Amino acid sequence: MDGPYRKLHREVDLGSHDDSDKALAVFSVSGSDGARGRDGNDGADGSGSGSSGGSGGNAATAHAGVDAGQISLTLSKGDDDGFLHLSGTSTSPDGSETKYDQSLLIGNAGTVDLLANGGRGGDGGDGGNGGDGSRGYRGSNATRYSSGGNGGDGGSGGKGGSATSGARGGHAGSVHLRVKESETQLLILARHELTGGDGGDAGINGSGGAGGAGGSGGSSYSWTESHSYTDGNGNSQTRTTYHSKPGGYRGSAGASGRSGYAAVSEGPEGESQDIEIIVEGDSGEKRYSSRYRLSLESFSHESINADAVYEPGEMIRVFDLVSRNVGGMPTPTHSDLIARLRRTGWVHPEKEELVVPPGLEAGLRCELQGELKFRIGEYTPNGPSDPLEIEESVHLRATLPEVRRDFPAFESDKSDEYGKFVIRFPVRISPLESLHSLAPGEMSRVRWQVVNQSTAALGRESESGRTLRVILNLHESDLSHEDLVFLNSEGQLKSFADGWMKEIPILKAGEKLEFELVLGIKEHIEHYRSATIRLALDLGHVANPKELRAIQYREFTTRVGRPYTARPGTELLLVVNQSTVPEELAAWERLATNLGIAMNVWDVSLMGHLDLLRELGSSSLLKQLEGQTIALLDCEILSDQGLVRPHTFLAKTQVFAAAKKGINFAYLGPDFALNELLMRTDSEYGEWATTPDMLCSLLEQARDELSDVLEGQDCSLKIEDRLWRWSVPTEERLKQIALDLQT
Repeated sequence: MDGPYRKLHREVDLGSHDDSDKALAVFSVSGSDGARGRDGNDGADGSGSGSSGGSGGNAATAHAGVDAGQISLTLSKGDDDGFLHLSGTSTSPDGSETKYDQSLLIGNAGTVDLLANGGRGGDGGDGGNGGDGSRGYRGSNATRYSSGGNGGDGGSGGKGGSATSGARGGHAGSVHLRVKESETQLLILARHELTGGDGGDAGINGSGGAGGAGGSGGSSYSWTESHSYTDGNGNSQTRTTYHSKPGGYRGSAGASGRSGYAAVSEGPEGESQDIEIIVEGDSGEKRYSSRYRLSLESFSHESINADAVYEPGEMIRVFDLVSRNVGGMPTPTHSDLIARLRRTGWVHPEKEELVVPPGLEAGLRCELQGELKFRIGEYTPNGPSDPLEIEESVHLRATLPEVRRDFPAFESDKSDEYGKFVIRFPVRISPLESLHSLAPGEMSRVRWQVVNQSTAALGRESESGRTLRVILNLHESDLSHEDLVFLNSEGQLKSFADGWMKEIPILKAGEKLEFELVLGIKEHIEHYRSATIRLALDLGHVANPKELRAIQYREFTTRVGRPYTARPGTELLLVVNQSTVPEELAAWERLATNLGIAMNVWDVSLMGHLDLLRELGSSSLLKQLEGQTIALLDCEILSDQGLVRPHTFLAKTQVFAAAKKGINFAYLGPDFALNELLMRTDSEYGEWATTPDMLCSLLEQARDELSDVLEGQDCSLKIEDRLWRWSVPTEERLKQIALDLQT
């Protein structure tokens, strides 16, 4: 259904309806629903052999929905403030009359519901189904003296009965509301429904009965006769003769009955009506078919400081409100009608209101004089994040204070678009950029930007006078302040105990200011401990420029890495990264010791690569690790390209080059596509394929273009599998190795 009770003919005075908006009173003269047409009876099945089924009965006619009655009420102010007085009569559909004379407490919610809906038309009845024909009789069996009899024909199915159409819906009744011109504000309390009833659904014609099956034919009959005689040699002989009589044929199946064929349809809807509002004035009576309705057409808003940014704590003004009376009569002339801001999550309105001109004629628009203001809620960051950006919207309401009711549907999708804005601060900081891993004694530049994204300058020396600064501190780290140093602007090494702070005297509108700080790790710091640097952006409050508050944090974590040093006799190279913790490394070292394996460490975050062919002093990793094992910790890490997996630092070509040197690989991480790595995907055509499908495509291309050269050549691929040195071979694998050795 489309309305609070049923679908609405017009949404003139109804508005939304929910559980919290309960009715003050309900006056109902709605018609009842029409009765459904009686269904036809099903026909009886054939009772004897070959009997026809009975016809289904026709459905009875459905009853129309009952027309609604009439309501005539006068609305007036009660004798006491805050009360509504109702007087009048109602006539129910059966003609009985009820008189009313009562007062209701208006309160803060609820409506007087006036219901005069037509009843729903009854559904048409269904035709009865025809009965099934009975089976034909069985034929007689054959004897020595007669053939078998044929089976009887099946009985015909009975005819289906006719359905009936749905009945029409009842017509809506009439509602007459009478009110004084000086009290038309009371009309907002009335809600009406004057909807014609829906027509009933059409019935369904009955199906014809199935024809009965033909009866079975009689069975055949066979027998033998024997005769004794003496042959020409005087010997006694016996002659046997075989005889048979055929059986009968099965009877024909009975014809199916014809289905009902009445042309049926849904019932027509009942007629809907308009309310009649009678306004009594000094110049006589005026009649209207709908109440006044106020709709918000447009409005504007901007921040008080006009810097094109809406920030937490800032005052915003709302102005140029345009409203239109989209109802059918003038708005109240003797009662205030005001517009206010609604309080939502971030919108905290000031105690202000605008007055809508009284007596606004139907169809006319007006611009409300003055402006409304609201303050955006405060915000305090609770951790590192991107700049604050939250979508919010300005919402307004139109109210008749005397009756404490808002206009329903004052806002629309169009006005919602006018109200949208984004909450952000006028300045932001970019992510910190630096090395994610440093060796003891190393230093690295830390870079970031401060961007003014408003149209006004910021800083102590700006017109706004809003203090602006950035602060860099150590935050919840393994390393202490004494473990870090930084270079100041004079090139002097300073302890990080007091952090680093820089005030920005002025940052012009749209200006981007770049910062760079050199940060270092002291010597002799334990490997794989981390330092988290927190950058705070402080800005003077929009309402108090000298009152500094943090508006954004950024964090960056760097870890103390272990530089690689070649060690003769290394059997296992553990590839670690910035996410490796001391406990994890210690566990690997214990494992290597227990297994009697000489282990070395390669920090891919510190070294910046995993190039097996790059010369490291006198040799490369490929030469140093021949016949040994590389174990790669493959969790996600941060890099200049964002989040990556360490295995991407290792070229696939180098994996196969290492395999030829007898180097084993272990990839330790989630969701690693090992099968793609094990299959060699380089082609003789000179281009590397990244997948087996791409390899096949390249080989097909090479075969087509180099067919003369490749003629008679073996172009097959050999795919070899390898075993990790710690894996257990299967029985099938051992058998295959034994067979290979025998050959």
